[in-house]
Amino acid sequence: MIAGVLIKVLWSSGVPPPEVVWLHEGLEVTESEDFHLLREGNRFMLLIQEVFPEDNGTYCCRAWNQNGEAQTQAQLTVEEPQEGVQPWFITRPQAVSAVVGQQVLLSCAVAGDPFPEHAWTLGAPGRPLTSGGDYELLQKDDVVSLLIRSDIRVAVVTVRHLDTDIKGLHELTAGLCD
Repeated sequence: MIAGVLIKVLWSSGVPPPEVVWLHEGLEVTESEDFHLLREGNRFMLLIQEVFPEDNGTYCCRAWNQNGEAQTQAQLTVEEPQEGVQPWFITRPQAVSAVVGQQVLLSCAVAGDPFPEHAWTLGAPGRPLTSGGDYELLQKDDVVSLLIRSDIRVAVVTVRHLDTDIKGLHELTAGLCD
């Protein structure tokens, strides 16, 4: 179930006033708990209280009187609710002071469903770091860490969750600068 939707049609004229019927995929929509047929002057509205995937489709408002007929239609697309949880930081990296040549460990805890991808980056354009040489990337459960074996000025962790079918790209960034 998703919150409701209101479809409005405004008729500018009609003498005598028209009879109006709403159709969904060619079948007449009748007043019910979820579907309300409303009229305010020359405005005819269909209020769908709660939409479900089966409410997808073409809605047509057809009006007629002794002088003729007119109709208009609109497409309703009901999107399924998103599943999962957007990535977020449980704890962010803390600022660290170190002397030149001292090892530094930066850590943060991340969460999301599914568990987010994460990357440590260096510098303004965000060059991704990999284990080896001066850096070691570590992870235990939801805690991701960067062990720095040399002196650097900026380290940033970026947490990404990419699910193109449902969520798109969500990105969180926490940084340390000296």
